[in-house]
Amino acid sequence: MPSSLFANCQSYHICRKDRLLRGGGICLLLKKIPGINVCKVELSDDYKELEIVVVDISDDSSTLPFRLVVVYRPPCYTSRDNAQLFSALSHLADDCVRICCWRFQFAVF
Repeated sequence: MPSSLFANCQSYHICRKDRLLRGGGICLLLKKIPGINVCKVELSDDYKELEIVVVDISDDSSTLPFRLVVVYRPPCYTSRDNAQLFSALSHLADDCVRICCWRFQFAVF
């Protein structure tokens, strides 16, 4: 499904992590603001199974470095899955001054 179906690509930065085996995934929409730069952070293949989207946000003078992490943690996670998620978050926080993590959990009945 193209990103343009979620939002206007001219007005928003759209960062997605689609599921490989079944429908769904996570999506981060950030309004495009002049002078604000958004750069998607790619994770290593060690974390490819996680539903996680990471962006670095800065302004033109680089005085506003900020890392935004969006994670979906399914209720069925095992202790191994949790350890992998915490490892990814630790890795992402290592080289970042400011980090904000948002965990989203949603269930459809």
